[in-house]
Amino acid sequence: MCAGSNSCTHTIQLVFSLSSLLAHIFKKIIMKTILRNKIEKKHNIKKLVTIDLGKNMAFYYDPSLSDKTFKITHQELLDLPNKYENTLFVSEGAHMDRPRTMKSFAQAFREGELNLFKDNCKNNNNLLRLFPEMMSFQTRQEGEEKSDDLDPIYLYRYLEQNPNFIDVLKNPSSNYKADPKTREGWSIKDNMNTALNYARRTKYGKDDYWYIREWLENNIEEINKNIDDTTKKVFEVSYYKKGNVKKSIQQGDVNVNALNNGIYSIIMSLFEFSIDENMDVVYNFREREKTGDLPGWSFLAERVYHFSPFHLKGGIARSNLKFHNYKTYLAKRAVDFGYKVEKKKLNGKAKNQFSSQEKSFFAQAQKEHKNACKQMFYAVKKAVRNNLINEMQ
Repeated sequence: MCAGSNSCTHTIQLVFSLSSLLAHIFKKIIMKTILRNKIEKKHNIKKLVTIDLGKNMAFYYDPSLSDKTFKITHQELLDLPNKYENTLFVSEGAHMDRPRTMKSFAQAFREGELNLFKDNCKNNNNLLRLFPEMMSFQTRQEGEEKSDDLDPIYLYRYLEQNPNFIDVLKNPSSNYKADPKTREGWSIKDNMNTALNYARRTKYGKDDYWYIREWLENNIEEINKNIDDTTKKVFEVSYYKKGNVKKSIQQGDVNVNALNNGIYSIIMSLFEFSIDENMDVVYNFREREKTGDLPGWSFLAERVYHFSPFHLKGGIARSNLKFHNYKTYLAKRAVDFGYKVEKKKLNGKAKNQFSSQEKSFFAQAQKEHKNACKQMFYAVKKAVRNNLINEMQ
């Protein structure tokens, strides 16, 4: 019991004051931890604010001011950078990097309004960075549902737990018109979609003749010499244990029938597919529009395969590699670490439920898979270039 009411009140006030002070200090420490990355060093950023947009309202989260989100209008959001300095604003790309047009009214802002927000950021030494909407589900923990007013808190928490991710957030677009490389990437992706859909009819040449399968059969031994054991594991390279004279197969030859179909998503990046109204099909080696040479890996990885979370319509080739082929490799690699894949999920968990060890393993497996796709591409490209040289002789 307190000796007197005034003394008791003073004690309670002191406790609350200390509690508020400790909470404030804790938030400062957390903020420094989150921003201890390249962006902070380069741009002198001191604060992080996360944003989400609803149909008619916007929400932002600044834990240094409140434990809850602030609800404001879309127009008030455009002015928000003028109330901050040295602050990093993070929002989903769909909200703050995709303008509303006559063909799409789903976005909140027109191009000029998005540019206004970016200008207001620049004038106050603030930055805008974009989080991939395809990953938004990972910010929510089990039992948490999508909510406009809570999503900024979930996003802040995700960045707090994964501070290095801040360095790879996307910069906002300098303009909103597709550049020539992007348009060329779309064209190649559409062509590959058509070719791979056509190939599915014959199960990639297993049920009926397919030129690309024949090409692979003629070049697989050369390709196999230029890939390492990890790449062989990713694309499921195996060898005939017995020869077959009728099929011109020798013991130890690569078994093309057993290869993972993901290899065709690599090969088709280097072949132009065309089909006419009579269903006559022609294949030519693919040439880049600007250089007239075969495509390179950097261009394809960014513009066609989309080896990043920032994608919408990734195409069949991306799906074959990043989903089907990777999941197959993940299941095999998991065994090496004492893990397992259940229902196409590591240990039966969603990504946002991974332990730190599972996150590390998953990231390592992804890196191995991407490097294997890259190495396979260069091995295939070398075989294609040798074909071109032979044609010229």
